[in-house]
Amino acid sequence: MRNNRRRLLALGSALLAIAAVVFIYDTYRNEVMARLYAEALGRSPYYRGSVESQAAVKTLATYRGRRSTIMLLDLASRQNTLTPGAQVEAINALRDRKGAEIAIVLANLLQPHEALSTRQAAATALKGLPCKGDCIRLVLHYLERVMRGEPNEEDRTVFPPGTENLRVDQQTSQQMLYDTLYSILQQEKIETLTSLVQSMVSGVMTQRLLAST
Repeated sequence: MRNNRRRLLALGSALLAIAAVVFIYDTYRNEVMARLYAEALGRSPYYRGSVESQAAVKTLATYRGRRSTIMLLDLASRQNTLTPGAQVEAINALRDRKGAEIAIVLANLLQPHEALSTRQAAATALKGLPCKGDCIRLVLHYLERVMRGEPNEEDRTVFPPGTENLRVDQQTSQQMLYDTLYSILQQEKIETLTSLVQSMVSGVMTQRLLAST
């Protein structure tokens, strides 16, 4: 009886010790991620420079789990003049984390006002992610805006005489972006066709409603 009681006490002590170690490690892990996230954002006192912020994102990406994913999604969703490379680095890091919610967040970066590098990184990441439903609709919406003549952020750049080659390079980069997006639509044929049909039906219904008023 006493031996059983001693064994139970020993087992209980061992479990408490394991729980304490897990708690300490988890607390330390969260603190490290919080510091890396703050450095990537450029927050004082952790900010050291743009290059270091990009390195902080890369290190943050080595941590798995929901918490680090949320941090990376937040970094990918915002432009920061203090740490300009952190956003693209976060987008690149999210390529290896599968999930429909990640694809939607990245597809939402396909906006004409976003930097070309941001749109390129988002498009490249989407090729390896499950782009369905809202993700496809966001891709189609961006391409539609471009086809209708809405200028991208870089289209407002004024190139002085003698720098025509820079303009050509920009156009080449834009075309590569469009080709990547079209390849995603081709990759998800059924989703694309479904979205196009739904859009057409919605357009017809809207026209009828307007005509009846």
